[in-house]
Amino acid sequence: CELLPVLLLRAASRQLRVLIVLDAINQLDNTYEAQSLDWLPQRLPASVSVVLSMTENSDCFQSSQRLGLPRVPVPPLDKQDRMDILRNFMDLNRKTLETVQLELILAKRGAY
Repeated sequence: CELLPVLLLRAASRQLRVLIVLDAINQLDNTYEAQSLDWLPQRLPASVSVVLSMTENSDCFQSSQRLGLPRVPVPPLDKQDRMDILRNFMDLNRKTLETVQLELILAKRGAY
């Protein structure tokens, strides 16, 4: 946590644009109160942007509201979009699945 602000300032001093994307932060272990988001720097250099993703029913979400962080709701993907992503992933790895197998994966709890 102490190194992050130093690295961000160093990047800013070199006039580098920095984008930090932290996905599913609601899944962070809360042992050190990570979901309080107190580890986020209070101020960021102008050339640094941070994108956080989390579920709305999480402690992280409550913390983000408390901190007044800007919010952009992202609706769930529809079934066709999820199917396209899965097929593209399989194509990248030169793998194929039958449609029924893809349907089973997409029907799995937590797959959407």
